[in-house]
Amino acid sequence: MLKTVLIFIPDTLSGSKDGYLEGFCKDYGNLTVYYITNDLITTKKCSNIVGYCGSIFKPILNLEHIYMERKNEHFEISIKQQKVEYNIIELIYDYNAFKYTKVVFSSQHGLYIKELKESLYLCTNSKHTKASWPLRRIIIFLIYICQFCFLIFSKYRNITKSVIISHTIDSLKHAVECLKIIKEKNISLKIKNIIFVKLIDIILGVMLVYLGLRYKLIILKKFDDFIQGFVGYLRNLLIYLMGSPIGLKLNYSFNRSLGRFFFYHINLWRVFLQAIHHQLGIFFQLILIPGFFGISFIIAIFCDIISIVTFHTYCIYVYAARLFYLQIRGLSALWRLFIGRKFNPLRNRVDSCEYSSNQLFIGTLGFTIMLFLLPTTLMYYTVFVALRLATVITIELIHALKNALNNIPLYLLVLWIIDSPRFAGNIFITYKPSKNNKHVKAMISLTPLSLFECFGLMSNNNTGREFNIGQIISRVFTGELI
Repeated sequence: MLKTVLIFIPDTLSGSKDGYLEGFCKDYGNLTVYYITNDLITTKKCSNIVGYCGSIFKPILNLEHIYMERKNEHFEISIKQQKVEYNIIELIYDYNAFKYTKVVFSSQHGLYIKELKESLYLCTNSKHTKASWPLRRIIIFLIYICQFCFLIFSKYRNITKSVIISHTIDSLKHAVECLKIIKEKNISLKIKNIIFVKLIDIILGVMLVYLGLRYKLIILKKFDDFIQGFVGYLRNLLIYLMGSPIGLKLNYSFNRSLGRFFFYHINLWRVFLQAIHHQLGIFFQLILIPGFFGISFIIAIFCDIISIVTFHTYCIYVYAARLFYLQIRGLSALWRLFIGRKFNPLRNRVDSCEYSSNQLFIGTLGFTIMLFLLPTTLMYYTVFVALRLATVITIELIHALKNALNNIPLYLLVLWIIDSPRFAGNIFITYKPSKNNKHVKAMISLTPLSLFECFGLMSNNNTGREFNIGQIISRVFTGELI
């Protein structure tokens, strides 16, 4: 009776001393597979012994156990069982690659390769112990602090709509998740990448703080020139709109009234800038403090600075948008008057209605006034909604850059560059010729995955803030606030 035996042997198996081989055995009828899952030979018996390795002494083991006898630089494998002949296939696999790879093996890699990877994974995880008690107490204390700060900042998230507050809340949430995992010492590749990226983030943040303090006067001078130039640009823009922009014939009185009203807000904003001009240095230093927590905090603060700097344009946009919205709604309501219809708010539908002559006269008068004032309102609304869109798009682009810096798989990229076995997943088998036809040898190695295949192991569900272009376009045409 001829039986085939498949033996997986680590390429780093130490043969310097005699002892027992750890692993397990599975029988598939005419095929028996031996998995040696530890490259260290133990001198003590344990429950998962699969064989014995030595040069002199051979203790009596189970008849199904394998014996590896050391001869010069190789091992001679034998199985002591009566009336059975064996066809031995010796597969020497890359122990470190199979042990540390993060690639999940499936049935397409082969049943025996999959079982080998799963057994090595279980052996590696079973050796992980929880953190020591003093370290666990420190981690638990940090978790409580982060959760307390998270609750405080969460109260102001929906009130202020601040990017720095939202980023702080997300950072605290990730910190709590990472600390809980570190406490159990079950650190995944994703958590390691978050920690590595955060260290790079902090280093870049400290460098930016240093450069900001060193070139403080130059930065404040450029910022002041930009603000004054922007205010001057808005003043010139309003003067141009109060005339006859691109040859349009607008309502003179209404145009002058809107222009002066908007001028008042610009002058009010200029007075405010002059009042805080001497305190800009103090504000600049306060802004740099979050940089010690990472450059992403500086980017988040920069988004809020853009919102503050353009606050006067936002106010003008709100006035123009509200006025445009009211005129559009008024014109649509008065238009129903001409066709004998009226909106019924109780049933949320448009019903037929008969109007008196006085109602028709007043409705016609109101429709005419709104219609002839609409071009002037539309001109101001078009200009300032364009400025508002430019501001929103700029903030969203900077916010996307911040998310990219926080989610980029830098740790994965470094491991891939140094050819780490953690991303070895393609199986490569090399046949080794042998004189004995009943004893076949082969080498199994894992070659690295491509960079894009490695990125697939770091799937990230964090997509940042939702930016609905269709909704924004709809609000632009209906006059709703963006």
